[in-house]
Amino acid sequence: MFIQNIIMIRHALLAMCFLIILLSMLFALVLADPLFTICSSTEYGNYDLKSPFGKNVKIVLETLPSITSSTGYNSTAIGELPDKVTGKALCRGDVTSSACQTCLRDASQKLLKDCESKEAIIWYERCQIHYSFQNITSLYVYAGKYPDMESHNKSVSDPVHFYDNVRFLMDKLSNAAALNRSKLMFETGEIKFSRNETIYGHVQCTRDIREDECQKCLSSALIDLKGCCSSKQGGIIVSRNCNVRFELYKYYNTSSHLITFPTPKGRSNWKMVAIIVFIPTMVLPIVIGSFIFCLRRKRRRQRDMERNHLKLLKESASPIGFTTTEEGRLVSSEDLPFMDLSTIRAATDNFSDSNKLGQGGFGTVYKVSCKGASLSQSTEIQLSLQSNPLKGKPSFLFSLTWLNIASVTQDFPHCKLFQGVLTNVKEIAVKRLSIKSWQGLEEFKNEFMLIEKLQHRNLVRLLGCGMEGEEKLLIYEFMPNKSLDIFIFDAERRAQLDWETCYNIIGGIARGLLYLHEDSRLRIIHRDLKPSNVLLDHEMVAKISDFGMARFFGENQNKANTRRVVGTFGYMAPEYAMEGIFSVKSDVFSFGVILLEIISGKRSSGFYLTEHGQTLLAYAWRLWIEGKAMEFVDPLLVERSPAEGILRCLHIGLLCVQKDPADRPTMSFVDLALASDPIALPQPQQPAFSLIKIVPAHKSSSTDRSVNQMTVSSFLPR
Repeated sequence: MFIQNIIMIRHALLAMCFLIILLSMLFALVLADPLFTICSSTEYGNYDLKSPFGKNVKIVLETLPSITSSTGYNSTAIGELPDKVTGKALCRGDVTSSACQTCLRDASQKLLKDCESKEAIIWYERCQIHYSFQNITSLYVYAGKYPDMESHNKSVSDPVHFYDNVRFLMDKLSNAAALNRSKLMFETGEIKFSRNETIYGHVQCTRDIREDECQKCLSSALIDLKGCCSSKQGGIIVSRNCNVRFELYKYYNTSSHLITFPTPKGRSNWKMVAIIVFIPTMVLPIVIGSFIFCLRRKRRRQRDMERNHLKLLKESASPIGFTTTEEGRLVSSEDLPFMDLSTIRAATDNFSDSNKLGQGGFGTVYKVSCKGASLSQSTEIQLSLQSNPLKGKPSFLFSLTWLNIASVTQDFPHCKLFQGVLTNVKEIAVKRLSIKSWQGLEEFKNEFMLIEKLQHRNLVRLLGCGMEGEEKLLIYEFMPNKSLDIFIFDAERRAQLDWETCYNIIGGIARGLLYLHEDSRLRIIHRDLKPSNVLLDHEMVAKISDFGMARFFGENQNKANTRRVVGTFGYMAPEYAMEGIFSVKSDVFSFGVILLEIISGKRSSGFYLTEHGQTLLAYAWRLWIEGKAMEFVDPLLVERSPAEGILRCLHIGLLCVQKDPADRPTMSFVDLALASDPIALPQPQQPAFSLIKIVPAHKSSSTDRSVNQMTVSSFLPR
């Protein structure tokens, strides 16, 4: 009896251990890290959890899991403006009700714990939650993100054939999901790639957008999927309104239909009979022919890969003034130095957060300190690729002597640029473009090709760059006072700004834009001018930065059109935001918004006057026409500054934000008007009102509306 009791206790302990292990695994699964999080405090500011807005955020995030679990999608809004919070949640179409609620509850807790921004969105494998101070329901906005997952680091052996199958599968799923609301805009499927490999995929849209918007969103996501993952064993793109994913294993819980990849039309029956009859005599020629065909195809693919690699080096790793050998080796430099990435990693403590200066649209900026070192002018600094796809070629990419770099980087000719920490009195800023952002390659190429020749007091100077594998760095002069938004939107730092400093900053931005528009060799349109892209040096001199989105015009070109609108809410001109038309007048509009923000101390993208339902531009216009313009001015400036100068700048700002581009002044006129009081200014016309508060004209249950109810169907905000 005693032995039986011991055996029973032993079995009970084993069962308990097994249960503990199982619960631990389930707990770890539940508390898995999110795929991606956007906490937009830089653009929209933070909230206090104890404030009315903060309490509404908490209510929204605590409500969404329970009201969404049964349907898989839901949205809610709590409070009244300006403390109103809108939220929406989506679960992957195959998850159970309980799994959906658990995922959303974890996502809500994660946002409440780690994010205090007025707008945020978080993605998990099985769900996503988005809340905002703006009305986000029924609003289509695409800005795809590529979360890094372990399976996505492995490459396939035949990327061209593999992605042909992936794209065929995902296209079929996209059409099925977008055009069949009965399936809740969610679709799964699989396709046989080889005897032992099957590709599984799914697509999904949020149910608050139209069918055509869902199709447009999925189409954009598939373009980005090709950019990041065409040669990988898996890939995922997440966005506000749609998600796409494929893997070589079945990651979803629902059954899916098998999709067959199309094959060429078969031969006619008589040919098939002939083949069957004569197959014994044809086996050998077929085998030999197949071998020759495969060999030629392999060689052709190798040549294509070499050509593509050389094209990448020449177009993306070679700024103006560099020449490249047939093997891809850069052999000469006239203007811009390439720098050793291992050195920069060491100098930034492997890109530690303690050295982070700021976060941009496609990358992060780090601070680097340099120290004098005794070096020979012939010391060679080498940069190597992690791997070289050119057959039989080494991984060596290019080398520059110390003299090459010292002759260009005049401000720090004694920095030690290899092995170890850069330590010196001289400081530089290193912008590390996001590896997860495939758009960053275009930005990298655009920035050093465009601005390495530009030299102006009010433009940030590009000192060098480096590229190794997927790593891309841009090296700039260091700005100790960081960016303008830190001063004008922070209560404590704003108190440090007197009108003279503000006026000099306004003039510096104007002169920088004037140089880009009229005085440089090429007419350059910045396209993303905002306070966070205006940096301040130790003397508070304004310097325009971040030219990754910039475009240049030919001698007789005045405007251009793009299908892909990029930029930041609140600073984009209406003709650019709605029609994709940009010109120098687009930058003038952005300058006008910044000018009004400096004068008022209020953020354009977060301002909304509840009483009159007006944006910052509308509020400024109303006070101007009512003769109460000084009520728009920040009280700190009113107390210490001459009213005439402030009102003149307000007048110029309203001229810059007029709705019709033809009515806006040129930057040469603005510069002259700022420098000379006697110049008469024309009366401003009504500005564009509704680029910040965008409320769609369809499917909205909310009662609040923007002034003219403009809608946006395709945006890529940064």
